[in-house]
Amino acid sequence: MKPKLILVGSGGHCRACIDVVEQEGCFDIVGIIDLQGRLHQKILGYPIIGTDEELPRITKKYDYFLIALGQIKSPDKRIALFKKIKSLGGNFPIIVSPLAYVSKHAIIEEGTIVMHKAMVNAGATIGKNCVINTKALIEHDAKIRDHCNIAINAVVNGGCTVGEGTLFDSTAMAREYVKIGACCATGGEVGCAIESTISQHNQSYLFSQQNKLKIGYFGDGEWAHGAFELFCSDPMIQIQFVVVRNDHPDPVLINLAEKNHIPWVTNENINSDAFLDWMSSHQSDLFISMSFNQIFKKRTFELPSFGTVNCHAGMLPFYRGRNILNWALINDEKEFGITVHYIDEGIDTGDIIDQKIFPITDSDNYSTLLDKAIKECPTILYGAVKKISSGNAKRIHQETIHPIGMYCSQRKAGDENLDWNQNTRDIFNFIRAICKPGPMARCMLEDDEICINKAAIVPMAHVFKGIPGAVLYTSKKSVFVKTKDTMIEILEYKKKGRNLRAGDRLRPKIDIK
Repeated sequence: MKPKLILVGSGGHCRACIDVVEQEGCFDIVGIIDLQGRLHQKILGYPIIGTDEELPRITKKYDYFLIALGQIKSPDKRIALFKKIKSLGGNFPIIVSPLAYVSKHAIIEEGTIVMHKAMVNAGATIGKNCVINTKALIEHDAKIRDHCNIAINAVVNGGCTVGEGTLFDSTAMAREYVKIGACCATGGEVGCAIESTISQHNQSYLFSQQNKLKIGYFGDGEWAHGAFELFCSDPMIQIQFVVVRNDHPDPVLINLAEKNHIPWVTNENINSDAFLDWMSSHQSDLFISMSFNQIFKKRTFELPSFGTVNCHAGMLPFYRGRNILNWALINDEKEFGITVHYIDEGIDTGDIIDQKIFPITDSDNYSTLLDKAIKECPTILYGAVKKISSGNAKRIHQETIHPIGMYCSQRKAGDENLDWNQNTRDIFNFIRAICKPGPMARCMLEDDEICINKAAIVPMAHVFKGIPGAVLYTSKKSVFVKTKDTMIEILEYKKKGRNLRAGDRLRPKIDIK
């Protein structure tokens, strides 16, 4: 009497597994486990007898199980079911088609199925819960780690290592001694040199030299121009279309698109059904957002095969949100970051691909940080995209850096009002944080508005009490104003009428509703 076997999962892969089990003839399939809505249906004559929730009961009745769930994007479900059944005392046999060849010098671990006409050569090691699909070739001394799916006609050459949970896609080929990280999804030709390494990157794609990375580019402003030109100059990248802001289309970006014969569009809602249909027709590999002003909904950012990335001028997971450079200066930060990250359903919360940190000194202001960000963003974004296309992009979960992070609100009209009843350092930071091309810090002298663009901390200034906002004295080039603790030197300001003089009392600007 043959031992009884339960299959877990009833999709297309299950049908292929049934045929292999029947051909091998070592087990009797007594049923299948799947979703509640499919109970009592039959797959090739075998009934669906239960759900995942009923595994504690089913494992008490039956000893042997096989994960018959395929792997399209993620191995997580296959891994979770395998571990759950193991924890409940279930056993996983090794299933090998009689039409396959497995060397007696190869090692195959529990829960793995080797499909028809697959070949596993001498010295190869196949881990737990793997699928070696039809006509796949595992060459000598290759190592396939646990929970991998080696798809139809794939070739893993001698000495290669395929990391845990990887989907090695149909017709993919890994050259000798390539190491592929965990949880990858590969396609095309992998590796070009002995001991080349492909780092962990969930659902990354490895391009052959004949494939171009096809991108949809969403951008605006100087931030977007430099990156656009880098992508256009790369023969392995194809910008399929450009989406500019609908409210204020960027004429420079439009001109760059037309110059490179790339179609550009605007749309008031990039998440609409009609626009999604239009984007879908391009079958893009990646969407890129650079200073674009619409929120990408889930079905939009998941549309390309590798998702959507954004370049953010903030050191994530801190400084999420808006007006990051201004807030970094206001908060007296000593450094700021530029981060390229995947877009998810949160606000700047997606996994980090790359991040560069730059120092902030007292000589910096909004203008200098903006210039630095505009200069550096394109190269950092371009580098991250090249990592994605080569399969070398690591995904860093933001909560591993800090469990909460930080958000910054958008600065609006009225936020430029200067409160003199603050410490000198706070006022200095506030003024430089919103200097030109920002709105400049503003206050009032009687009915006249004063716009302050530059200030300096007075070295060795004594701490003393006085009237915050009082002009203490002036020189030919500057004005000295009392703060909460000491005083500050105003170097550049704009005011109608006469210049400021000693005795003037500056006050916060009061908005007239």
